[in-house]
Amino acid sequence: MKKINGGKMMLTATTLLLSSTMLFAHGQQEQTNTNGVLDTNIKATLSVACFKSNVAEVYKEMDMEGMFQKLYPNVNIEIEQFKDASSYNNDMKIRASANQLPDIMLSQLGSFNQLQPFMIPLNNLIPDVIANNIAASNYAVDQKVYAIPREVNTVYLLYWDDLLKKAGIDHAPTTWPEYVADAIHCQEFYGKK
Repeated sequence: MKKINGGKMMLTATTLLLSSTMLFAHGQQEQTNTNGVLDTNIKATLSVACFKSNVAEVYKEMDMEGMFQKLYPNVNIEIEQFKDASSYNNDMKIRASANQLPDIMLSQLGSFNQLQPFMIPLNNLIPDVIANNIAASNYAVDQKVYAIPREVNTVYLLYWDDLLKKAGIDHAPTTWPEYVADAIHCQEFYGKK
């Protein structure tokens, strides 16, 4: 295998990792009664936006709305689908600026920085879901989880141990913050040469 420099390796890995898909929640926190239970008589429509048409089809085939209505019979779910990721991302940027994002949306990690200011922290809303999703805490911002990974890609980060050691790193990154710190360190170290 041809050896490439550390900067190109980190750039390639970053590009692959940024393609991860996340579920984001947007909107206002629901009103609860004094014992913390949502009112089953609540009437609402939740919008779910999907940039992958196959995901929208799966939601329809699973009858997501019907399953949800077993618990909340007066809540409707509207699934929005877009022709491709590019049109989806452009539409979300426009809707974010007008504070008109969907209630639940699929998004890629790369768009998180643009959309995070419009999101609500999920820590207190769905602590069990966060605890059972081993990847969720890796994407926390200031210990607040704004998105839940919907899928895990089979993308692997391959690295040359000798390149990391030469840059003064004696470990492989195991979390996103470690990866970012190590990537910046390698970029600075190898960029000087």
